[in-house]
Amino acid sequence: MAADSLTDVDAFVRRAAVGTLKQLAPGDRSGTIRATASQLTNFDYRVRDSAGEALATVSKGNSDLAFTLAASTLEGEDWRGRRGAAAALKRLGELDDGAAREQVFGVLIPRLEHPDWSIRRKAVQALGVVAKGVGDARAIKLLAGLARDPDEEVRVAVVEALPGAAPPQKCKVAIEMAATFAKDSNPRIRVAACNALEELASEERSRSRLAVHAVSGCVQDEVEEVRLTAERVMRAIAPGRRTAIDDIAERLADPDEGVRRAAVQAFIGIGPANRERALKRTVPLLRHEDAGVRQAVSDAMQGMMSPQEAMAIAAAAATVGRFRRRFDKPAGFADWSEEEEEVEEEEEVDEAAVALAAYEASLQEALLQGDFNLAAELEADEKKRLAEIAARPVIKEDTDTEDELSESGTDEDTEPEDNGSENASKLGSGAGSDATRSLAGGVARSVTSSNGQMKGTRR
Repeated sequence: MAADSLTDVDAFVRRAAVGTLKQLAPGDRSGTIRATASQLTNFDYRVRDSAGEALATVSKGNSDLAFTLAASTLEGEDWRGRRGAAAALKRLGELDDGAAREQVFGVLIPRLEHPDWSIRRKAVQALGVVAKGVGDARAIKLLAGLARDPDEEVRVAVVEALPGAAPPQKCKVAIEMAATFAKDSNPRIRVAACNALEELASEERSRSRLAVHAVSGCVQDEVEEVRLTAERVMRAIAPGRRTAIDDIAERLADPDEGVRRAAVQAFIGIGPANRERALKRTVPLLRHEDAGVRQAVSDAMQGMMSPQEAMAIAAAAATVGRFRRRFDKPAGFADWSEEEEEVEEEEEVDEAAVALAAYEASLQEALLQGDFNLAAELEADEKKRLAEIAARPVIKEDTDTEDELSESGTDEDTEPEDNGSENASKLGSGAGSDATRSLAGGVARSVTSSNGQMKGTRR
């Protein structure tokens, strides 16, 4: 009769029923346990909760019957009735100051090995609930045994149970398991692994670099849901962490636009707490050959600064990107026809390249120090220098072809001096005009050889 009162809609009546069962237990403990356990499968969660409380009240730590009956509800036909097992087993495990937890693990093992995947899943969930708050090394070992379960639902349940099963502080094994799951071929499991690492690597539990590496790897996942989850978790577990900043900075240079977007949001979350490290890793990427990468880096830097600083960063990024390389050939290329001239060119110093390198180094130093006024001044000076170079007169090249020279039987230009104006007109309209337009965007250099011949060279 008292057990039936556990189903009453009134919470006061249910609590009174628990007290009554406690008083009746010494006279017929076995019968009281059975009557109480029968309510664990009730469809109403409030009744199941009261039944679990009553079962722990009338049982003792050495009462195998209560543990067995509670665990058997995991195998019930009605899936709703299985929900009462976890809470009841948790309460039973707290008997005898937690010593009864070993008995709980003992009755769960057969269900963890059950051929029905749904029963294995509920047993895994119950295991995580039982150990939650205190953690248990044995619970982690039991979960590890199901890490390769053939059913996806069971593996997801294993990952989700890890934070509860792991000890509050020493959870290295659980982090290693979650990091392994983060590389699983199933995106649902990768999402679950990121969520588990958010709890396992929280500030009060662990500062594991393995967790940071695992989550940052998911930032470049091919599945958007995984990327977004990793982005959120990274902001939660790694603000200011050097490992995180280094890893996410690499993702900013990923060829996939979706990965870069996720990396930008993650970087905005972790960078402000360690701005010096963040700028040190991002400023060099402003010279990346991919415009999309440069934009992602600029967005990441602007996102962790004030509006005024963000404007300076955007201007600097645009300048560095525009003048990243002012020559149309690879760095170090020169189209020399004579081997001796190639040696001579290697020994000469390219003043324009040195000036550009000095500007970029000064700009990077200014950004690292947070001196955005200096960065703006450097940008203005660089624009002025480039404008002066573009305004310089360009020395035109001698465009006589080898065939034209060969008609006179010599390698020297034998045109009369009084035809110079006519030749100059030809140079301005033909191939010479192409050379002039090309040289106007680069650096022109003329070398007068010992025999008086003028040779134009384009860098």
